[in-house]
Amino acid sequence: MTATAAWQAWAWRAFEVCRTCPHNPRAMSISRGERAEPAGPASPCTGVCALDETGLCRGCLRSGEEIGRWLAMSAAEQWQLIAVLEERRRMRAQAGAPGAGSIER
Repeated sequence: MTATAAWQAWAWRAFEVCRTCPHNPRAMSISRGERAEPAGPASPCTGVCALDETGLCRGCLRSGEEIGRWLAMSAAEQWQLIAVLEERRRMRAQAGAPGAGSIER
């Protein structure tokens, strides 16, 4: 076996292990031959976790329900919520409300 063939055999075995590894969150869908879902955004949580009088988090502007559902949302739903949060932030900035600034990480 040539060095190239040996490397290819090793790489294929490594790929097979990675795609079926229980620590790989996309292992189940990849091993069934489905297309992996596009990656979702990072959580909008800023660590300022307190709901204001309107029921929105003072840090990320999500409602309690949106915070609770974040991990169960699909990537598309998460991206959609990020767009909603940006609009909420703009609306608060126009109104001069606290929590209107951009998310700092």
